[in-house]
Amino acid sequence: MELCDHSLCIESVSARSQQWFGGTNYVHMLVCLFCIFGCFDDQGMPEKIGVYPTASLTSHRSESATRGRKAVTSLRRASLETEGDALRRAPSETEEDVPTKSHVQHTRVAAAPAEVRVPTGRTGELHAGAVPKLAASGREQQTKRPRAPGQHIERALAGRHHARYIRALYDRLGGDLLFHQDGVLTGTGRSVLALLQDVASHGLSPADYGVAAYRDEDSEDVSREAARDVALAYGVLRYVGDFNYALWAHPFQTTRSWAELLENFGDDIVAFAAEMFPSVDVGLKDLWPTDPLYAKVRKALPVFQSKLPGWRQQPALSWRWKNFEPGDVHWLIGDYQRRLAFDGYYTGPVNRTLDEETIRAVKAFQKDHGMVEDGQPGKTTNWRMKTTRRDRVNQLRATLFHLRESQSRRDRATTFVRVNVAGADMQLFEDGRLVREHRVVVGNNDLEGNRQRWRQGHLNRTPVMKTRLYEVVLNPVWIVPKRIKTGEFAGKSAGYLQSKGIHAKGDVLVQSAGAHNVLGRVKFLLERTNAIYMHDTNRPHLFETDDRYRSHGCMRVSEALGLARHILTKSGQLTDTSFDAVLAAGKRKKFALEKPIDVYVEYVATGLDDSGRLVFHPDVYGYDAAFAQGKLPRRGNVRWGANALRPRGVPQIPFRAYESLYAAGGLAPLTWPAPTSD
Repeated sequence: MELCDHSLCIESVSARSQQWFGGTNYVHMLVCLFCIFGCFDDQGMPEKIGVYPTASLTSHRSESATRGRKAVTSLRRASLETEGDALRRAPSETEEDVPTKSHVQHTRVAAAPAEVRVPTGRTGELHAGAVPKLAASGREQQTKRPRAPGQHIERALAGRHHARYIRALYDRLGGDLLFHQDGVLTGTGRSVLALLQDVASHGLSPADYGVAAYRDEDSEDVSREAARDVALAYGVLRYVGDFNYALWAHPFQTTRSWAELLENFGDDIVAFAAEMFPSVDVGLKDLWPTDPLYAKVRKALPVFQSKLPGWRQQPALSWRWKNFEPGDVHWLIGDYQRRLAFDGYYTGPVNRTLDEETIRAVKAFQKDHGMVEDGQPGKTTNWRMKTTRRDRVNQLRATLFHLRESQSRRDRATTFVRVNVAGADMQLFEDGRLVREHRVVVGNNDLEGNRQRWRQGHLNRTPVMKTRLYEVVLNPVWIVPKRIKTGEFAGKSAGYLQSKGIHAKGDVLVQSAGAHNVLGRVKFLLERTNAIYMHDTNRPHLFETDDRYRSHGCMRVSEALGLARHILTKSGQLTDTSFDAVLAAGKRKKFALEKPIDVYVEYVATGLDDSGRLVFHPDVYGYDAAFAQGKLPRRGNVRWGANALRPRGVPQIPFRAYESLYAAGGLAPLTWPAPTSD
């Protein structure tokens, strides 16, 4: 077999290799392949590394040798590392042999070379004029390869999803490594890594960030270092996206995937992330909501998660309920005692008696759920006790998402009204300060039908939205909506309508202004809300109940006159005296606001009471349950006669029949097929 004359290379490893293979020919073949691998760049072109005693290395560019390079990569690494160990143990060996590591190439010094060029990396880029220093013994010292992170970053990005956005972040910041220096994770890098590995405490999945298995360890392998750096850069982009752009838990405007989010906001996310450097760890923490509720829920989530084992053993409750008097004995009370004991509210015996200890346990449960603390396990308390521990964990996790995705937070609003549908309450902020709080009655979750629009479903839900309060109306009149006219008021006698102050104006029913008006004494008009607004009510006792989910979609506000007085006097349109005079006159009067007030209607099923304790509200519209099941966005309504979301009294109509009926016009039918007359 004709072999190349790499005699010096063979001499340096033959002693060790003889023990492995037991034959010189095998050693020669192996070393030749090693030399071919080391002397050719990635494109198969010869690298000018020192001066070799053989002729041109191009004679080795055979197709089989190229395949051989790849086949012996791991053997080459083991051989060179073993060679280095042997030379370190035997310093008397020939001076021309230099110990190397797998990623460091070595050179031979010719008699009088004009210039020695040292490779800067595996790609064969050469740095001219770099002459290695010689030790006192005449042996060459190892030359550390200059780092060229740019090319390694590109390799780390190869084949990675969404590489364009990660590359854009590096381009904005100069193209160098962001979190490593000399093979070591920087202090900022460690902080960022800790934040990314702690995303579970925010209700997020660590698997989405790809750093769960990341290890903070030194590395002289620039390629590995770059891959780790890229992983952290991706984590930063994901963090910014999750905290500042995504709407994972929004019931209707739901972000469907990370790819969709990047398609819509990728460039914005990159720009936002780049602005946080070099203090990127501080910038990521600044994305956390400052609402005290967020910190409370983060702390409570692992506590409730630890209680999940055995949650299926929660005692079942009947849908039957009744009001009891103290001292009553009933089997339902025994069920309540077992249920309260399961969550630690009750410690007494299951005696099926509504005694003092049972009443005290019911009150504690009601307090934690923002209910009226009457100690009566009635209809609403029975319903709320059916919530499982699994439901509670899902609710807490969804709350973290809702708080991060709050439009008022992302808008950095300072003066605004915030309505929480799940909590049935409202807050007014001015210059970042909470100045007023009100209870509200919001839309019910009943299935309804709208014959005018040929729609059915949860038509009365108060929508999650952003709008503006632009006008205050004192002594309003109520124009009865058509769907209520043809629904609830259908068949009502003229005497009944007159007793409610309702009279007809053409085809429209109008309720006159006054204390009897369902809108009360004031209403607040909102922009682009399809007849959804805030108003007073003629039934103020509803604000003292637990079930404040009763309206047709509008928001009834407790102490609404106080809110109207505050807004109009602060804007300078009325004084306290003139406000009272307008009310006493009893005639409708409109006041347009020069500066409309932002209104955010949100859905957060967890809150804080006055003492800072967590309060659990009902998931009245089922949005949190749908989020936990991955069933967002939700459908609120469908066509008339569809089988889904069909209320009582609406016939099931096939789609083709629906099309023909709808095309004919008129009101949606209450029967199908339509009855025929003889």
